[in-house]
Amino acid sequence: MSNVTPPASVSSTPPAPGSSLRGTLKGALATLVLLLLALLFWQLLDQLRETQKNQRQYTIDYTADLASQVSLNMALNAQIALNLLPIVEQPQSADEQQALLRKLQQSLPDLRSLALLTPSGKIISDSADNSHDADYLSELVRRSRAQAHYFSNADDGSVVHLLLHQASGSTRGYWALRLTPTFFDSLTKQGETGIRPLWLVENRVNHQIISRDEAQPSARPGVLSPDDMANTVLTVPLSSSDWQLRGLFDRQRV
Repeated sequence: MSNVTPPASVSSTPPAPGSSLRGTLKGALATLVLLLLALLFWQLLDQLRETQKNQRQYTIDYTADLASQVSLNMALNAQIALNLLPIVEQPQSADEQQALLRKLQQSLPDLRSLALLTPSGKIISDSADNSHDADYLSELVRRSRAQAHYFSNADDGSVVHLLLHQASGSTRGYWALRLTPTFFDSLTKQGETGIRPLWLVENRVNHQIISRDEAQPSARPGVLSPDDMANTVLTVPLSSSDWQLRGLFDRQRV
C-alpha cells in the first residue's frame, strides 16, 4: 500500500486588529447615542412637568381674576338697575309698568320682564302676563338674606333672575328682573385673544352649567361631567349669587 500523506489541518485566520477596534468603537457610539436619547427624553419629560405646573398655576390665577371681574360686573349691572327703578312712586298701571320696562331695557337689553315683590317675596305687580315663578321668587327672596342684589337662574336655565332689595320707599320689598341667558355673555366677556384657560360657571344649588368659555349659553344648560370635576383646580363663589366659577385645567390638553 502506498503511503498517503494526510493534508495539513487548516488553521483559522486570527482577526485583524483593526476589525476588533472598529467593533468596539461602534458599540461605544451606540451606547453614547442611547445615553443621549435617554437624556433628551428625560429633559423633555422634565420640561413637560414644568410646563404643566406653570399652566396649572396660571389657570388658578386666571380663574381668581376672572371671578373678581365677573362679580364686579354683576354688582355694576345691579347698581345700574337700582338707579333706574322708582323708590317712592311705583307703577300704578300696566302702561306704567311697560314704560318702566322699556326704560330699563335701554341699559339692560337682555331684560325680559320685571316684578315688584313684598318683603316676604309675594308678587305685587308683574309686567309679564304669563309668569309662573311666584314660588321660585319667594324662595329666592329667602335665600338672598336681604342682600342689596342677588343673582340666580331658573331650574331649566331659560331665565336669569336679578333680585334687587329696596330698603327704602313705600313697599321696602324687592324688584325681580328676568333676563335672557345671554346676559351672562356681558359679564364674562374677555378682551384678550389667544389661548386662555378653560372655565365654567355653575349654579351651586343644582350644579347646572350656566356658561362656558368656549360656547354660548344654552337655553338648557348642561350639568357637570366627570371630566369637569376631575379638571377643576379652583372653585370661586361669585358674590351675591347662587353661582360659582370653576377653573379647569386639562393636563392632556397641555
